[in-house]
Amino acid sequence: MANFWKKLNEPFTALAPMEDVTDFVFREILAETAPPDVFFTEFTNVTGLLSEGKKFVERRLKYSEKQRPIVAQIWGSEPKDYYEVAKYLKSLGFDGIDINMGCPQKKV
Repeated sequence: MANFWKKLNEPFTALAPMEDVTDFVFREILAETAPPDVFFTEFTNVTGLLSEGKKFVERRLKYSEKQRPIVAQIWGSEPKDYYEVAKYLKSLGFDGIDINMGCPQKKV
């Protein structure tokens, strides 16, 4: 996997991952009107991606080629879940993975 970070011009812009904001539709609009240099998905729970409710959680990971480079942001509490989800995200073609380790949201 190529390191896209080294290819970015400086300074660069990034669309920060924002809960209930940076969904697929929002990112598509930005890709057409004012694309940042890097896109991030919404926070995505690793345990949810491995559960029976996976089909609902993985909607957060939908992206188009216009949204590249695209980084999946994940969160959770079980190291083994991170490992499994990292392999899954690689298979989906994400350019990077961001592990959220300090979200101020109480529910996260």
